[in-house]
Amino acid sequence: PESDPAFHPALGDMIRQLRKMGAAWTINTGRSLSQTLQGLGSHGIFMEPDFIIAQECEIYKPGIFTKWTDYGSWNRQARKAHERFMKDHQKSLDAIRRMVETETSAEFMTGDLGELGIVATTDEELDHICRYIASHQGEFPDIGYHRNGIYLRFSHSAYSKGSALGELSRLLGVT
Repeated sequence: PESDPAFHPALGDMIRQLRKMGAAWTINTGRSLSQTLQGLGSHGIFMEPDFIIAQECEIYKPGIFTKWTDYGSWNRQARKAHERFMKDHQKSLDAIRRMVETETSAEFMTGDLGELGIVATTDEELDHICRYIASHQGEFPDIGYHRNGIYLRFSHSAYSKGSALGELSRLLGVT
């Protein structure tokens, strides 16, 4: 965003050429769908992607009657797994919350959609917290999280940017 323009002027031409060769333009991000669309618009990128993977693992495609729709059954499965994850790991998540609140300056956060995360004050502080989380992974192997700098969001370990991209590839028949 600091560069002017925020993207290379030939980006659109490159995407069109790659599409002619059979490629699909997919944005894979930890941001929500609405944040992703706002970001594209704010940087003057009005070419619509073929797919958006948002919130680390939700797969969307442009819709016919609505702007963006779930692609395949993946999002429903991911949401169910996340709900089970939250219920099954409540004890462990509570222990992590206590550790964060009593041993660090980090903040344990709850999002509007029920997601849980941590905002640390430094990378080193979050490294320390991640080591504590790792100590719970033996007891609860499906504890997962997505980390970006000092930000961490908990998730079911089977649902990530990589697994969502793999599912999209499977749905598209792309190796």
